[in-house]
Amino acid sequence: MPRKTFASAPVADFYETTSAAIAAALTSYDLLKVMKTIVAFFRWRHFIVLHLPETSEESLSELTLLTNWEPELSRAYDTHMLAKGSPIFSRLRKTTLPLAYNMDLVKAKRCRRDSDVAVQLFQKFDHFNGVYMPAVTPEGHRGAIGYGGRREEMAADESAGLTYLSARFFERITELNKGTQTMPGGPYLSDKELDCIRLTAAGKTSAEAAALLGTTANTVNHHLASASEKLQTQNKTHTVAKSIRLGLID
Repeated sequence: MPRKTFASAPVADFYETTSAAIAAALTSYDLLKVMKTIVAFFRWRHFIVLHLPETSEESLSELTLLTNWEPELSRAYDTHMLAKGSPIFSRLRKTTLPLAYNMDLVKAKRCRRDSDVAVQLFQKFDHFNGVYMPAVTPEGHRGAIGYGGRREEMAADESAGLTYLSARFFERITELNKGTQTMPGGPYLSDKELDCIRLTAAGKTSAEAAALLGTTANTVNHHLASASEKLQTQNKTHTVAKSIRLGLID
Protein backbone atom coordinates (compact mmCIF):
# COMPACT_ATOMS: atom_id res chain seq x y z
CA MET A 1 0.00 0.00 0.00
CA PRO A 2 1.47 3.40 -0.96
CA ARG A 3 2.36 5.75 1.85
CA LYS A 4 -0.16 8.53 2.45
CA THR A 5 1.19 11.86 1.32
CA PHE A 6 0.62 15.44 2.37
CA ALA A 7 -1.89 15.89 -0.46
CA SER A 8 -3.89 12.68 0.09
CA ALA A 9 -7.48 13.11 1.23
CA PRO A 10 -7.20 11.48 4.72
CA VAL A 11 -4.07 13.50 5.52
CA ALA A 12 -5.56 16.72 4.21
CA ASP A 13 -8.63 16.09 6.37
CA PHE A 14 -6.38 15.63 9.40
CA TYR A 15 -4.65 18.96 8.79
CA GLU A 16 -7.95 20.75 8.32
CA THR A 17 -9.52 19.22 11.44
CA THR A 18 -6.44 19.78 13.56
CA SER A 19 -6.02 23.38 12.41
CA ALA A 20 -9.64 24.05 13.37
CA ALA A 21 -9.11 22.45 16.79
CA ILE A 22 -6.04 24.61 17.40
CA ALA A 23 -7.94 27.76 16.50
CA ALA A 24 -10.85 26.77 18.75
CA ALA A 25 -8.70 25.96 21.80
CA LEU A 26 -9.48 28.20 24.77
CA THR A 27 -7.08 26.79 27.37
CA SER A 28 -3.71 25.10 27.62
CA TYR A 29 -5.54 21.86 28.38
CA ASP A 30 -7.44 22.14 25.08
CA LEU A 31 -4.14 22.58 23.27
CA LEU A 32 -2.62 19.64 25.14
CA LYS A 33 -5.35 17.37 23.76
CA VAL A 34 -4.72 18.63 20.23
CA MET A 35 -0.98 18.15 20.56
CA LYS A 36 -1.46 14.55 21.65
CA THR A 37 -3.24 13.84 18.35
CA ILE A 38 -0.45 15.55 16.40
CA VAL A 39 2.25 13.53 18.15
CA ALA A 40 0.37 10.27 17.54
CA PHE A 41 -0.32 11.08 13.88
CA PHE A 42 3.37 11.67 13.14
CA ARG A 43 4.43 8.67 15.25
CA TRP A 44 6.47 10.59 17.79
CA ARG A 45 6.10 10.02 21.54
CA HIS A 46 7.21 13.26 23.20
CA PHE A 47 6.79 16.97 22.62
CA ILE A 48 7.90 20.22 24.17
CA VAL A 49 6.76 23.76 23.34
CA LEU A 50 9.18 26.39 24.53
CA HIS A 51 10.69 29.84 24.23
CA LEU A 52 14.36 29.91 23.30
CA PRO A 53 16.49 31.17 26.20
CA GLU A 54 17.56 34.80 26.07
CA THR A 55 20.17 34.30 28.80
CA SER A 56 22.38 31.36 29.72
CA GLU A 57 20.82 31.20 33.18
CA GLU A 58 17.28 30.28 32.14
CA SER A 59 16.16 26.76 33.04
CA LEU A 60 14.07 24.45 30.90
CA SER A 61 11.15 24.72 33.33
CA GLU A 62 11.16 28.51 32.91
CA LEU A 63 11.20 28.22 29.12
CA THR A 64 8.56 25.51 28.74
CA LEU A 65 5.04 26.43 27.68
CA LEU A 66 3.66 22.90 27.30
CA THR A 67 5.18 19.43 27.34
CA ASN A 68 4.60 15.75 28.04
CA TRP A 69 8.21 15.13 29.02
CA GLU A 70 8.49 13.01 32.14
CA PRO A 71 8.91 15.25 35.23
CA GLU A 72 12.02 13.27 36.21
CA LEU A 73 13.64 14.08 32.86
CA SER A 74 12.80 17.78 33.09
CA ARG A 75 14.15 17.98 36.65
CA ALA A 76 17.36 16.18 35.73
CA TYR A 77 17.81 18.41 32.67
CA ASP A 78 17.70 21.48 34.91
CA THR A 79 19.74 19.92 37.70
CA HIS A 80 22.59 19.35 35.25
CA MET A 81 22.00 22.78 33.63
CA LEU A 82 21.84 21.23 30.16
CA ALA A 83 19.94 24.17 28.65
CA LYS A 84 23.07 26.30 29.00
CA GLY A 85 25.12 24.27 26.53
CA SER A 86 22.33 22.94 24.33
CA PRO A 87 23.47 22.59 20.70
CA ILE A 88 19.81 22.47 19.68
CA PHE A 89 19.06 25.87 21.22
CA SER A 90 22.17 27.32 19.62
CA ARG A 91 21.26 26.07 16.14
CA LEU A 92 17.59 27.04 16.46
CA ARG A 93 18.61 30.68 16.92
CA LYS A 94 20.23 30.58 13.48
CA THR A 95 17.57 28.91 11.35
CA THR A 96 13.89 28.94 10.45
CA LEU A 97 14.03 25.41 9.03
CA PRO A 98 13.17 22.14 10.79
CA LEU A 99 16.11 20.80 12.78
CA ALA A 100 16.45 17.03 13.09
CA TYR A 101 18.58 15.57 15.86
CA ASN A 102 19.81 12.24 17.18
CA MET A 103 22.18 11.01 19.85
CA ASP A 104 25.18 11.28 17.52
CA LEU A 105 24.53 15.03 17.25
CA VAL A 106 24.25 15.33 21.03
CA LYS A 107 27.55 13.51 21.48
CA ALA A 108 29.32 15.57 18.84
CA LYS A 109 28.13 19.03 19.85
CA ARG A 110 28.28 18.95 23.67
CA CYS A 111 31.28 18.78 25.92
CA ARG A 112 32.15 15.25 27.04
CA ARG A 113 30.59 15.51 30.51
CA ASP A 114 27.35 17.09 29.29
CA SER A 115 27.06 14.75 26.32
CA ASP A 116 27.38 11.68 28.54
CA VAL A 117 24.70 12.97 30.92
CA ALA A 118 22.37 14.11 28.12
CA VAL A 119 22.64 10.87 26.15
CA GLN A 120 21.98 8.75 29.24
CA LEU A 121 18.94 10.83 30.16
CA PHE A 122 17.43 10.91 26.69
CA GLN A 123 17.93 7.22 26.10
CA LYS A 124 16.49 6.36 29.51
CA PHE A 125 13.27 8.14 28.58
CA ASP A 126 13.15 6.95 24.97
CA HIS A 127 14.27 10.18 23.30
CA PHE A 128 16.53 8.66 20.65
CA ASN A 129 15.87 11.11 17.84
CA GLY A 130 13.49 13.88 16.90
CA VAL A 131 12.92 17.18 15.19
CA TYR A 132 12.49 20.77 16.34
CA MET A 133 10.28 23.19 14.45
CA PRO A 134 11.44 26.81 14.89
CA ALA A 135 8.71 29.35 15.67
CA VAL A 136 8.46 33.05 16.34
CA THR A 137 5.96 35.29 18.09
CA PRO A 138 4.49 38.37 16.35
CA GLU A 139 6.83 40.41 18.56
CA GLY A 140 9.83 38.57 17.16
CA HIS A 141 10.66 36.32 20.13
CA ARG A 142 12.00 32.94 19.06
CA GLY A 143 10.59 29.64 20.20
CA ALA A 144 10.27 26.07 18.99
CA ILE A 145 8.26 22.90 19.23
CA GLY A 146 10.28 19.73 19.64
CA TYR A 147 9.09 16.20 18.86
CA GLY A 148 11.01 13.15 20.04
CA GLY A 149 10.95 9.42 20.33
CA ARG A 150 12.26 6.72 18.07
CA ARG A 151 11.28 6.65 14.40
CA GLU A 152 12.85 6.98 10.96
CA GLU A 153 13.75 10.39 9.57
CA MET A 154 10.69 12.31 8.45
CA ALA A 155 9.95 12.55 4.72
CA ALA A 156 9.80 16.01 3.16
CA ASP A 157 5.99 16.07 2.92
CA GLU A 158 5.64 14.96 6.55
CA SER A 159 8.03 17.65 7.67
CA ALA A 160 6.10 20.26 5.68
CA GLY A 161 2.84 19.23 7.32
CA LEU A 162 4.29 19.21 10.81
CA THR A 163 5.91 22.59 10.21
CA TYR A 164 2.53 24.04 9.25
CA LEU A 165 0.71 22.64 12.29
CA SER A 166 3.54 23.65 14.62
CA ALA A 167 3.37 27.25 13.42
CA ARG A 168 -0.39 27.33 13.99
CA PHE A 169 0.02 25.74 17.40
CA PHE A 170 2.76 28.09 18.58
CA GLU A 171 0.78 31.13 17.45
CA ARG A 172 -2.29 29.93 19.37
CA ILE A 173 -0.47 29.08 22.60
CA THR A 174 1.21 32.48 22.46
CA GLU A 175 -2.19 34.12 22.07
CA LEU A 176 -3.57 32.18 25.03
CA ASN A 177 -0.59 33.14 27.18
CA LYS A 178 -1.48 36.76 26.53
CA GLY A 179 -5.09 36.10 27.46
CA THR A 180 -6.06 37.41 30.88
CA GLN A 181 -9.01 37.72 33.17
CA THR A 182 -9.36 40.83 35.23
CA MET A 183 -11.37 41.99 38.17
CA PRO A 184 -12.54 45.59 38.32
CA GLY A 185 -9.69 47.79 39.46
CA GLY A 186 -7.61 44.75 40.31
CA PRO A 187 -4.84 42.52 38.96
CA TYR A 188 -5.16 40.05 36.09
CA LEU A 189 -4.64 36.33 36.04
CA SER A 190 -3.25 34.60 32.97
CA ASP A 191 -4.86 31.61 31.35
CA LYS A 192 -2.11 29.36 32.72
CA GLU A 193 -2.57 30.69 36.24
CA LEU A 194 -6.31 30.06 36.04
CA ASP A 195 -5.77 26.51 34.74
CA CYS A 196 -3.52 25.76 37.73
CA ILE A 197 -5.98 27.28 40.20
CA ARG A 198 -8.90 25.30 38.75
CA LEU A 199 -7.01 22.03 39.07
CA THR A 200 -5.89 22.90 42.59
CA ALA A 201 -9.52 23.65 43.45
CA ALA A 202 -10.40 20.19 42.11
CA GLY A 203 -8.01 18.67 44.64
CA LYS A 204 -5.08 17.99 42.32
CA THR A 205 -1.52 18.16 43.61
CA SER A 206 1.03 20.19 41.68
CA ALA A 207 2.40 16.97 40.17
CA GLU A 208 -1.08 15.81 39.13
CA ALA A 209 -1.91 19.23 37.68
CA ALA A 210 1.39 19.21 35.79
CA ALA A 211 0.59 15.84 34.24
CA LEU A 212 -2.82 17.08 33.07
CA LEU A 213 -1.42 20.33 31.69
CA GLY A 214 1.61 18.73 30.09
CA THR A 215 4.14 20.71 32.09
CA THR A 216 6.20 20.32 35.27
CA ALA A 217 5.26 20.62 38.94
CA ASN A 218 7.77 23.46 39.28
CA THR A 219 5.98 25.37 36.53
CA VAL A 220 2.59 24.78 38.16
CA ASN A 221 3.94 26.06 41.46
CA HIS A 222 5.40 29.07 39.67
CA HIS A 223 1.99 29.97 38.21
CA LEU A 224 0.27 29.45 41.56
CA ALA A 225 2.84 31.65 43.30
CA SER A 226 2.38 34.34 40.64
CA ALA A 227 -1.40 34.22 41.09
CA SER A 228 -1.01 34.37 44.86
CA GLU A 229 1.15 37.47 44.58
CA LYS A 230 -1.36 39.18 42.30
CA LEU A 231 -4.31 38.27 44.53
CA GLN A 232 -2.36 38.98 47.74
CA THR A 233 -3.19 35.59 49.22
CA GLN A 234 -1.27 33.57 51.80
CA ASN A 235 -1.33 30.05 50.35
CA LYS A 236 -2.93 27.79 47.73
CA THR A 237 -6.16 27.35 49.67
CA HIS A 238 -6.52 31.11 50.10
CA THR A 239 -5.79 31.60 46.38
CA VAL A 240 -8.53 29.13 45.38
CA ALA A 241 -11.04 30.64 47.80
CA LYS A 242 -10.39 34.21 46.66
CA SER A 243 -10.54 33.21 42.99
CA ILE A 244 -13.96 31.63 43.55
CA ARG A 245 -15.19 34.66 45.52
CA LEU A 246 -14.10 37.02 42.75
CA GLY A 247 -15.73 34.88 40.08
CA LEU A 248 -12.46 34.07 38.35
CA ILE A 249 -13.17 30.33 38.47
CA ASP A 250 -16.38 28.37 38.97
